[in-house]
Amino acid sequence: MSERKQRKNLFFPLILISGGIIFLLANLEIISWEDIFYLWPILLIIAGIIVLVRSLPAKD
Repeated sequence: MSERKQRKNLFFPLILISGGIIFLLANLEIISWEDIFYLWPILLIIAGIIVLVRSLPAKD
């Protein structure tokens, strides 16, 4: 399997795991729901940076 396909195959599981961790921390009252709703744009920025970096051509 090509390296690019492996990267694509990891993107959605990482998003699901990240979301699960956020919800777990909120349910355990380690972080509050207000914090999540206040900081959600940062999650979009991080996801965009990850997509951008992964789309760059690999150097040999």
